[in-house]
Amino acid sequence: MCGLFGIDSKMRKALASMLLSAALALVGQGAFAQHGHPLQGSWSGNWTSGSQQGRLLVLLDFSVDQVISGSIIEDGVRTPISEASLDPDTWSVTLKGEQQAPDGSSAPLEIKGKIENLGSITERSIVGTWRKGTANGAVRLTIN
Repeated sequence: MCGLFGIDSKMRKALASMLLSAALALVGQGAFAQHGHPLQGSWSGNWTSGSQQGRLLVLLDFSVDQVISGSIIEDGVRTPISEASLDPDTWSVTLKGEQQAPDGSSAPLEIKGKIENLGSITERSIVGTWRKGTANGAVRLTIN
């Protein structure tokens, strides 16, 4: 006997099975989707220099042309990244900018580090050194 739209129950089951398989195949592909370049995203963390410490937020973008851009935000002051490099063999990163103070003076700002936990989406970090003017110390940034 024919059911809905003239399709018998065997045909309806086969059609439902094919639709379910197609839906699962599409959903399953999302599990393997890329999350972009490992350097791209927002990073937050701390710098330390002797007994001093501060918070950093670093926003990075990696274009199709393999150009790194973004900014370093420290104490509410946004510093555009003027020079950036990445060595993909060692995953070493260098970010440089010129931080402007409210009084008009400026100080060179530099972060040098290595990306650690590269395969992790949530625990990836950049660990290395931080320098602003003559002050320097350690830095640790974690992907947000």
